[in-house]
Amino acid sequence: YEHGTVIGKQIDRIELPLPSRASRAVDETSVFDLAPHRWAGQPVIIKLVSFDALKQQGNSEQIKMVLPERIFTHPVARSIIRLRKQFAAHPERRNSVLHGLAELSAAPDAFNQDSVIYLALTTARLRLTYDRTDKAVDPVLSLLWNTALRLEDGKLSIAEWELRQVQQALMKALAVGASDSELDRLMKKLHEAVARYMTALQEQM
Repeated sequence: YEHGTVIGKQIDRIELPLPSRASRAVDETSVFDLAPHRWAGQPVIIKLVSFDALKQQGNSEQIKMVLPERIFTHPVARSIIRLRKQFAAHPERRNSVLHGLAELSAAPDAFNQDSVIYLALTTARLRLTYDRTDKAVDPVLSLLWNTALRLEDGKLSIAEWELRQVQQALMKALAVGASDSELDRLMKKLHEAVARYMTALQEQM
């Protein structure tokens, strides 16, 4: 099963894990956090595509919608997300994004002179300056998202996002029958992510 999100001529596929490959019928609910997606807030077309053991394909009807996005209230976080959306939509126009990041990092009082925020903004600028390839797009988008989360919610929101990522990876591994060593590795990561989340939760309380 795949969930395809289409914007313009771009296609993004998200695999939906199944409980068992031997199942003849499936009645499952999958939850994906698409708030960090580069197309959040943009109009998309969603279609479910399924394949059987013989690679025969079935398609659902297309659904047009605006991909939900998170609303940020911190002014600097909102500016970062605005630049992130701009870069995601037009990665070739990175000069205006570089200018915006420079303006934000030049006003550290706006983010309480948080050294982590300053380093993140500087790192994003350096990556965009010295890496002009498409390989820089996803890492910079991820960095800007996590920076905005830290401004908005502190460490808790980042820890929660990391926990969800590990949980999804573990569910996928279980669905495809991953090896014991791979499951052990993911379980260890899950325990570490839970510990970080609990620590961040205690700090916030």
